[in-house]
Amino acid sequence: TGKVVWAKNNEIQTTTVRGLAGGDDDDALPDGERLPVVPRDLGACELYPQSIKHNCNGRFIAVCGDGEFIIYTAQALRNKAY
Repeated sequence: TGKVVWAKNNEIQTTTVRGLAGGDDDDALPDGERLPVVPRDLGACELYPQSIKHNCNGRFIAVCGDGEFIIYTAQALRNKAY
């Protein structure tokens, strides 16, 4: 779906990169050019994330850190399991 999810300290952020590079050759960005993304805050995580993993269909993400993991929904960062 073109989503990118990352952690900045305890904050989880996401953005969509689908369609940013442009489909036409006129609008296409050259290789190595920075993409103009607008990050969206999903919320704060309860632990300090050391890694983020997603399941194969992209509906859930697991945030791992401090010897624990929490499973969240990828859309709204709601807890699904501890």
